[in-house]
Amino acid sequence: MVGLHGIPVLLKDTIATKDKLNTIAGSFALLGSIVPRDAGVVSRLRQVGAVILGKASLSEWSSFRSLSAPSGFSPRAGQGKNPYVLSATPCGSSSGPAISVASNMVAVSIGTETDGSILCPASFNSVVGIKPTVGLTSRAGVIPISPSLDTVGPICRTVSDAAYVLDTIVGFDYNDREATNKASPYIPPGGYTQFLKPDRLKGKRIGIIRNPFFVFSNGSNLPQVFENRLQTLR
Repeated sequence: MVGLHGIPVLLKDTIATKDKLNTIAGSFALLGSIVPRDAGVVSRLRQVGAVILGKASLSEWSSFRSLSAPSGFSPRAGQGKNPYVLSATPCGSSSGPAISVASNMVAVSIGTETDGSILCPASFNSVVGIKPTVGLTSRAGVIPISPSLDTVGPICRTVSDAAYVLDTIVGFDYNDREATNKASPYIPPGGYTQFLKPDRLKGKRIGIIRNPFFVFSNGSNLPQVFENRLQTLR
């Protein structure tokens, strides 16, 4: 494991901590509940010196409370807002972890995903989210939705930060032994940070999909912004 000594971390409010912090999935229904132990990923974070700063808001019950509730809303915390455009959706149930990183509250947060709940808020809030393969990270102590889809991953400011956190939280956990036992052999020897090289894009061929995304841009400057970023990659 890499060292994260003294690094403050916010957790999505579905990830259990055996302390004075509640784990309530944004719902008053679990207020005051007591968990038996830290979640598996929390134990790993504490082992390398990370400081659990608190719980980040989310879409109540990871967006499975209602199909019509606004993304990022919970009765406990209210409406989470995209820090770049306050009227825009923060997207996904791990909206709080993404908002906290985008607004420089923390450099590291931990989210969960069943169906887009890490990738969508990371995209909409302009941060880096990694959705690990199911079983690479333990779901033990995480309020579940689907055992075949749920996964836990980092949301950070940079790819480098996310890779260091991923190295910390992957691995076998007895309390999620079936999934983590199957996935553990696929963790690369030496971890993920070994692949952090500044010239990794050199010689790569990248396919560019412009449609249908820009068909509905309605006169916005999105196509030009996209082209500018493409030139930066070149």
